[in-house]
Amino acid sequence: MNEIGYVSMNQPSCARGSWREVFLVAYPLILSSFSATLMHFVDRLYLSWYDTRTIAAAMPGGILSFTMVCLFMGTARFTNTFVAQFYGAKDYERCAAATWQGVYFALFAAVLIPLTRPLGERILTWGNHSAEIQAMERLYFRILLYGGGLEVLNAAFSSFYTGRGKTLVVLWVTLIANAANAVLDYAMVFGRLGFPEMGIKGAALATVICSAIPCVIFMVLMLGRENRRLYATTRFVFRKDLFWNLIRYGVPSGFNLFLDISSFTLFVILVGRLGESQLAASNIALSINTLSFFPILGISIATSTVVGQCIGARDIRAAQRTPYSALRLALTYAGVFALLFGCAPDAFFRLFAQRSEGGIAFETVARHGRYLMRLVALYGLFDALNLTFCGALKGAGDTRFAMWVGLIGSWLFFVPCVYVLIHFFQANLLAVWGCMTIYAISLGVAYFVRFRMGQWKSIDLIEH
Repeated sequence: MNEIGYVSMNQPSCARGSWREVFLVAYPLILSSFSATLMHFVDRLYLSWYDTRTIAAAMPGGILSFTMVCLFMGTARFTNTFVAQFYGAKDYERCAAATWQGVYFALFAAVLIPLTRPLGERILTWGNHSAEIQAMERLYFRILLYGGGLEVLNAAFSSFYTGRGKTLVVLWVTLIANAANAVLDYAMVFGRLGFPEMGIKGAALATVICSAIPCVIFMVLMLGRENRRLYATTRFVFRKDLFWNLIRYGVPSGFNLFLDISSFTLFVILVGRLGESQLAASNIALSINTLSFFPILGISIATSTVVGQCIGARDIRAAQRTPYSALRLALTYAGVFALLFGCAPDAFFRLFAQRSEGGIAFETVARHGRYLMRLVALYGLFDALNLTFCGALKGAGDTRFAMWVGLIGSWLFFVPCVYVLIHFFQANLLAVWGCMTIYAISLGVAYFVRFRMGQWKSIDLIEH
């Protein structure tokens, strides 16, 4: 199986840092992210059809498991920046060497991640949801947590392709894995194709099983003949200098992701204290929001790649142009969904209407959702600003700033404000979501201002 994909630095008809270069790297990542988003969306859809209580439980359990994984995933994903800068500098052998350091880190993470289970279960207990919801949350959380190492390994292996701009490879691998998941998910939730009916347990098992597929395909492709010849991919040597640089720059990047996701995890758990219908409405709104959010995350990864390649080639002017080109793409995409979410919120919520007896009255859930979708439309535009310029900073290696912004924004503003609103002012769901919208706007502005200031230009990540 030959590699296919776009290699941005070798494309003479494409100006460096232009929107066209970003688009050529980004569009497979957008489609890949959209495919992954659709997989999670369908997963939540199946659960909402099965029993509305399972969708209320799936978001807290799922996002908490991701919280325990994201510190390691964010660190491993920073391998993309090293590969991009080495590729821009035409140091091809170290592209593969950097990838293997990410793989070694992922294997180490796979051992540590299950050890976080007691902490996660304690957090779910602290959420004080109903006993039935808590039991489903714990089950979903445990299964996804034990498969978390596969997500980290996938982040490391995929960086060998995203960092070089070969993003079509990532698209095809993702499509294969997601197609398998859609079938297996349906079979294991509802008891089809010879599988027993497992409900929320089946959804979690299907996700873990299909997480192994990209890891296997990426590794087989990476060890192919052409890659062995050009990149020396069979040299599995542990490189202390590269591994230390991954820790030095990648851990702040991973910690930034952890702070962001953990704050949203507590947000979801705290919203559950408002009531089951509010929790279900909030979780459905967040599930719908992924249709907009994750494809923009693909643009963010493409921005990191192009910025990294430009810096590796010592073309700072092109690196400076890149996030503005990417922002045009991100705002166009986010703007389309903002119109859809704002003008037809009921149409999205109706997809989650329950198709089985029992559970939470869906009309109550939908009534909350109409207002939430308009806030999703607003903060989605600022997510485009946030992710684009955060991606640019990470492509340049300016990860510590992102970490401090995450710490201050998440834990000195967002989480405390939500806690105070719920526990001291008995605020309604709309007020709590308004706080989250202000938080998203603040992040976007902070990353934009930081990039404009230009401190990232002085960072020499690969020590030219």
